[in-house]
Amino acid sequence: MTEPDGDLECARTFARMGSAYRRSGVSGGAGLWYATACEQSATADDPRWRIRLLSCSVLFFGPSVALGRAERAYQLAKVHELPAEERAWCRANLGLVRLELGELEAAQKHLRASAEALTGGPRAAALNNLALAVARADRPQALRHLASSLAHADRSHAVAILANQAAVQAEDEPHQLPDFASLAVYAAEDCEPAIIERVRFNRVRALLAEGQPLAALHEAESFLVQEKDHRDGSLVVAHWASLRREIFEALGQPCPAELLARAGFLERTSERQAWLYRLRWALCPLPLYEAPSPAGLAAR
Repeated sequence: MTEPDGDLECARTFARMGSAYRRSGVSGGAGLWYATACEQSATADDPRWRIRLLSCSVLFFGPSVALGRAERAYQLAKVHELPAEERAWCRANLGLVRLELGELEAAQKHLRASAEALTGGPRAAALNNLALAVARADRPQALRHLASSLAHADRSHAVAILANQAAVQAEDEPHQLPDFASLAVYAAEDCEPAIIERVRFNRVRALLAEGQPLAALHEAESFLVQEKDHRDGSLVVAHWASLRREIFEALGQPCPAELLARAGFLERTSERQAWLYRLRWALCPLPLYEAPSPAGLAAR
């Protein structure tokens, strides 16, 4: 397989990242896994590592960049006749990118097909993302998909799925707010930064909705996000700025000018994934990165 332009340099960059992760003592997570996959892709004579690298672009690149790579991964998985589970794994990440871009019908098609072919945690992630793709048009169906995904979820995914259930229910039942505080505790123990951030966002949103703007402000200011820590860093920061602007309004206090400017970015931006950050409650899409290893597949 010929390396697409730019992907080799990407692989080298993340190989260096892997070394940095290990030096810092990090023992797991998507970043370390992806860095390891990049190192394998540079040395293994197996197209599946390169396909994996392309599919996992969704973890670190915005959807406008990740889309082309995810599409290539899925097409190459078919060309190389990878096992059905590997093809479905690639298709699930492609569906996730379509979801983030707001292409909900295309996302549903890919995610529904991938969920049928996957098992365990990958099936849970695909069903979770399928639920988010249908939630705006059919909330009861979204909740059914989320309930099904929980039956297959591991601990870290379960927190995100429960948070999504709570967020979808909160849209319909604003006076019966779920316990985001407990979810925030579990997220901090078990989850990737992106999930922790979105669960904490909903915790602050719930405090504000409960008529506790001062508690919401304290919670928000104890969890100040940094752009560098998130793939969609500018949108994440703007999302929080918009919520904090609402809190200042509820307190009857003037909002700092810098905060107003950051919140305004969310309203002005033309980035297609911004629709996810304009929602009242934060949703947690789940990318896949722990697919069956190529070595394990070769031994089948």
